[in-house]
Amino acid sequence: MGEKMPTAAPKPSGITIDVTKDLKKPSDLAALFAGQAAAIFHVGSEIARYAGQPVRSAVSSTPAKLTLQGDPNWKTKSGIAFSLKADASCTIAIGNTSTKFPMAMNVDSKETTNVVAGPTAEMVYINIELDFDIKGTLAGGGNVSGVGIAGKASGSRSATLAYCQPVSAELETADAVKAAFDGLLFPFQPDCALNMPVGSIGKVNFDGTLDCELDITYGLGNYKLSAQELGAAQSSVKVAWDKLTPPSLVANAGAKASLTYKHTDHFGVIVQKLDANTALVYLVRSADDETGQSLGVSVGISATAVSCKVDPAQLKNAVKEITKGGSPKLQSEVASLVPDLQTSLVGKANTWLSSHKEDAGLMLSLSQQSGRTVLYAFKVDLSHGVSQDLARQSWTALMSGDLRQALQIGGFKLQPGSGVADSLKRSSCIQFHFFNLFQLTTTSDFFKNSVTKLAPDGSIRVFVDLGQESQFSIRSASETATIHFMATATEDTKGDNYQKAEVDLYIELSETNKPKEASRIANSIGSIANPAIQAAQQKMATFVANHGSKKLALITIFKPSAYQKLACSAYTVDTNGNAHPPALPQKQDENNWEVFQASVKRLMTDLSGAVAELKYDDWKLWNVSSNYQIGDVPDDHHVPDRRSVGDYMAAGQNLFSDRWPTYRPFLLASTGFMNLCDDLHSLAAITAQVSTPTNWGSLIATLQKWVQSDVDPDWSKPALGALLDLCSVGATASSVSIDFQTAKDNSCFTCTLTLS
Repeated sequence: MGEKMPTAAPKPSGITIDVTKDLKKPSDLAALFAGQAAAIFHVGSEIARYAGQPVRSAVSSTPAKLTLQGDPNWKTKSGIAFSLKADASCTIAIGNTSTKFPMAMNVDSKETTNVVAGPTAEMVYINIELDFDIKGTLAGGGNVSGVGIAGKASGSRSATLAYCQPVSAELETADAVKAAFDGLLFPFQPDCALNMPVGSIGKVNFDGTLDCELDITYGLGNYKLSAQELGAAQSSVKVAWDKLTPPSLVANAGAKASLTYKHTDHFGVIVQKLDANTALVYLVRSADDETGQSLGVSVGISATAVSCKVDPAQLKNAVKEITKGGSPKLQSEVASLVPDLQTSLVGKANTWLSSHKEDAGLMLSLSQQSGRTVLYAFKVDLSHGVSQDLARQSWTALMSGDLRQALQIGGFKLQPGSGVADSLKRSSCIQFHFFNLFQLTTTSDFFKNSVTKLAPDGSIRVFVDLGQESQFSIRSASETATIHFMATATEDTKGDNYQKAEVDLYIELSETNKPKEASRIANSIGSIANPAIQAAQQKMATFVANHGSKKLALITIFKPSAYQKLACSAYTVDTNGNAHPPALPQKQDENNWEVFQASVKRLMTDLSGAVAELKYDDWKLWNVSSNYQIGDVPDDHHVPDRRSVGDYMAAGQNLFSDRWPTYRPFLLASTGFMNLCDDLHSLAAITAQVSTPTNWGSLIATLQKWVQSDVDPDWSKPALGALLDLCSVGATASSVSIDFQTAKDNSCFTCTLTLS
């Protein structure tokens, strides 16, 4: 028999890593060690028991605790210090993939994407998590180059630093663990991405303040389509897809914006080495369970500069693309809106950045995220000397808190669709809002008869005149009161799917240089016991108090779930087409009347005394007397008919004597409100025909009388308040959202309230 070959001596059952003795000198843990006598990691038995075996044997084992001997410190070249306590929560795990880092890739989305490496053939991943304290070097301040860099996972469920490195599956377990500790890098280091092994991922959490900048080119948002009723709004969606160029194909609308702002928050940086020449860097807002009490940082965003420039020639080209070459008239009219459009876009950007909790700002969007959220995603070129040097410089700038400089240097390339940039684009896009597009047959004829203006919400509105009633809505009521149904032409409403478009009801009120009426607009929403609405009311009231001569606009959006709560005592139609008023007791009309009365009493205090004296029975008696002249008691043959006021003057004088002049305005207005509820109920029906229905003419007549009368008060504000009351029954706190937009010169303040 031949001589038997000696076998390798088995590894000891325990696994320890002595930073000063076992690791290579160039490794971060060894090279940056601050000189304490001991820094020894002991690997728990869950993994240590695989010592002497290939590391593949330890795959899917229970994560092991890393216990620490000593209280070591490390100091990076950038001046940021890392320290570990003996009782720090540290772990090591071995798997076929790296640790998964779920992240919402968009600020406004709760859907997450996993950033993960592997699986890779013949490789396993050593995943190390260390619960570092992080601080800067300036005495007591924890600051490095003006940014407060600090972090402590104490009290959180996630370690400060995570590092995931692939190793050969055949490597002995203790050697594999040592190799991972050798490769562990501090992500604050300028050479981090260059030195990481391909396939590795590193993550660090920290608190700080970043100087940020965004430069974007505006495209177009989805087209808004409005009409007098639900069916026409949906049909406009079909026409938009058939006749207009989809907004997604108009990439450049001729507007550019630049924003600079400061962001103080709990951040994270995740670095993934894709190949020898490429790394991805994600700057994220930390998840709720990753933040501890390290700085007691007061998170927030404050704008330092916002600017916007619109190129009229390029905007004309965008309009030309939209209409597929038609309508020079529309092109010129839209170009004339450039000064106001620039102001609006600046206002939108400021609103998007706002750090006030009651505002629909970036900070509010982030506060609604509980998980890790991508703010910026960068691609880093590591292919040659020049790009490597730029990467180091950009990295140093980012880690000193200057994201603006990091991007200007050029080592980081911002990726399309990055969370913050994408959110800004969608929040501040140029929006076209077409009215009555269902009538479009040829673009030249349609837009030749159009009227163009900038809406309070900053959208470019294109109206087509349908006659006297529509003319009022376009040219008069849109400055004080307007009602329309609005659908949006999104990708999922193409072709025969146009009926899937959700149709919202819009009611808009605005006043300029009329502080008393503007205050009524602000107060019209105040009866709803919702904190967001109460804050909105106060914000509008403050604007009116400080800028009474300026314009206040309130846009109220009723989602279908809200406006479908509107009801009325319905008329019946006989076989001859004659409409008959509903039979008694007309309880739904009575409820609508009483809600309107309550709104008038609350908003129009100068009338509240007289209005409070009246009951619904008084209105019934007056209406029946006006129409039938039968005396004091309505009977089954003479029911109230709110669609007819009859000889209301004689009946009022007979019934109410000297109180008649005081009662008359409200009795007529409450009749109009009950009819308004009926009209909206009919116009919101899914079975409505594509036409200009009788109900629309009735609705416009009611509005016209309210806002253009020289002798009667404007009842549109209490009417809105009453509609909100009727449509908010059963609503929860989450049923309401609020948005604000303020012109840079305070010439206009717009509040948008959405009720679902």
